[in-house]
Amino acid sequence: YYAIYLLNNKNALVDGNKLSINATSVIYCIYNYYSDSSTIRNNIITKNLGTSTFYVLYDYYSNNSQIYNNEAFDNNMSYLYFIYSYYANNSRIYDNKLLNNTLNYSLYGIYGYYGSNHLIANNQLIDNISSGSNMYGVYLYYSANAVIKNNTLKNLVAGSSAYGIYLYGMATQKASNALIEGNVLQNLVNNGGDYT
Repeated sequence: YYAIYLLNNKNALVDGNKLSINATSVIYCIYNYYSDSSTIRNNIITKNLGTSTFYVLYDYYSNNSQIYNNEAFDNNMSYLYFIYSYYANNSRIYDNKLLNNTLNYSLYGIYGYYGSNHLIANNQLIDNISSGSNMYGVYLYYSANAVIKNNTLKNLVAGSSAYGIYLYGMATQKASNALIEGNVLQNLVNNGGDYT
């Protein structure tokens, strides 16, 4: 299920939408596919129910995206990806909120898969619960030259392991002024371990 699908666009604007979807299949709320220089802002994703994987925003091979002031809260899913940047470069991801969501399995807050030069700043991931598997606040996988700063990761409860900021295979990374507290450093209830 695709709610908003951008395909081979440039300078697209996705602004001020409110999405509530019930589905048993995979859900893509905003799918930005090979669309450079998109601005995705002020969207609200709430009261969604599903039994499969839920992508709030999927930025796929799209460069120079500006992603800010988006909120996802009070959703109940099996798997949730908040902002997934897949082979995208020069993404600016800031002032987004992921609040009070409930998962049966894994949660990925902000996930950069390859790509480079990401700025991830001033995002809030607070009061999210996964009953069955791992939870990642910010996860960068082979993403070079990332700047991660002034993010709040708090009260993240995982059924297995909770990772605050997870950097894998990074060539160059800078993590400054990151605020990681609550569920990652304190009050973590899981079966695996907590990592920051």
